[in-house]
Parts: sequence; C-alpha cells; structure tokens
Amino acid sequence: MNLIDSKTKEMSTIEVDHSSDLVVIQKLLEEYGITKSTKEERLFVQKITHLVAERAAALTAAKLTACLIQMEKQNKEVVVAVDGSVFEKYPNFKLMMENYLKLLLNHSKVRLVLAKDGSGVGAALASFIYQ
Repeated sequence: MNLIDSKTKEMSTIEVDHSSDLVVIQKLLEEYGITKSTKEERLFVQKITHLVAERAAALTAAKLTACLIQMEKQNKEVVVAVDGSVFEKYPNFKLMMENYLKLLLNHSKVRLVLAKDGSGVGAALASFIYQ
C-alpha cells in the first residue's frame, strides 16, 4: 500500500467513527504522537477530514461537468464509468459527487457507476479505436 492509499484509508476511518467518544480517531491521533485530545478536538479532526473529502468530490464533479459541457452532453442522460479506490471505497464519495453534479448541471441525468480496471479497459479501447 502506498502513502496516498494509506492516508485515504485513515481519512475513511476518521469519517466513519461514530463511537460516542470518537475512540478510533483518538487511537489514530496517538499513532501520530498526539496522546491527549478532547472529544471536541476529535470532532474537529473529523469535520476537517469530511471537508477535505467533500472538496475532492466537488473538484472531481466540476472537472466532469466541464468535460460534459465540452462534449455538449451537459443536458443529456449520461452514464459515466469511474475507476478508483476513492470513488469505490471512501464513505459517501459517490453520493457527494452526485450531489455536486446535480448542483452544477441543475439535473440528475448523470449516473456514476464503478468501473473496475477502467484505465486498462480504456487503454484497450483507445488502442482498438485507433488501429
């Protein structure tokens, strides 16, 4: 597992900590040498983590919206295959993206679906098309 995957997994863990005292977050903070934290500080860490993920979803939706506009598909029903562990595994990331797409496009016609090994399939299709 590389460093980015590791940090995303930690963010996911923080995001879903629903324990009464946020003990999972407390244990993660302790791994970073923060041995004492209040519940309010742990809630703050959780909120910041959520905001970072929300920003990533917003930026991704904005890029996708720009592509749809460029292709003149912004008002059509479109299915977009998405590959990536953040989309697949991060709690509610797909929902956050869909909400931003709805906000940016003013409709819910874009459907996001998980595509396993999308980069490999895309490369194969590109190779096939241009032969």
